[in-house]
Amino acid sequence: MIEALKEQHKSYISSFSALQSVVEGQEPGWLTRLRKAAMLRFQEKGFPTTKDEEWKYTDISPIKKSEFDLAPSADSPLSRDEIDAIPFANLKSTRLVFWNTHFQPELSDTSALPGQVRVTDLKDLLVSDPDFLETHLNRYVRWEDQVLNCLNIAFLQDGA
Repeated sequence: MIEALKEQHKSYISSFSALQSVVEGQEPGWLTRLRKAAMLRFQEKGFPTTKDEEWKYTDISPIKKSEFDLAPSADSPLSRDEIDAIPFANLKSTRLVFWNTHFQPELSDTSALPGQVRVTDLKDLLVSDPDFLETHLNRYVRWEDQVLNCLNIAFLQDGA
């Protein structure tokens, strides 16, 4: 059983090690500790199964069988003209554009957001307000008993 779990988690562990080697020493210590704790919890718990009450109707075996790798570069191949050509692009609304999990502020429109709302990426927030990020990650993201949240926390990237 333990050996099967290790094999199942192999690509996640490998990708986590690769990410750690890139970001370690370049991020706050609290984030490194949080990332490592979340990965350890994922390794302990394993993926949820249909025997888990919250997952009894959801088969995530395709996720478990897939190879995992980090998202590629944040550079978007899209242009402002291509975004503006999308039918709903001219609606008076907020438009947030993400490419390979990375926020693209130059393609987004946040002018309709209320003044107290800010949209930024992790990299900028780590520089401008790391205490805010630490407080809110630890306050709103419950990862200890939610294995998929463990993976989200373990693989937070700063856009580097």
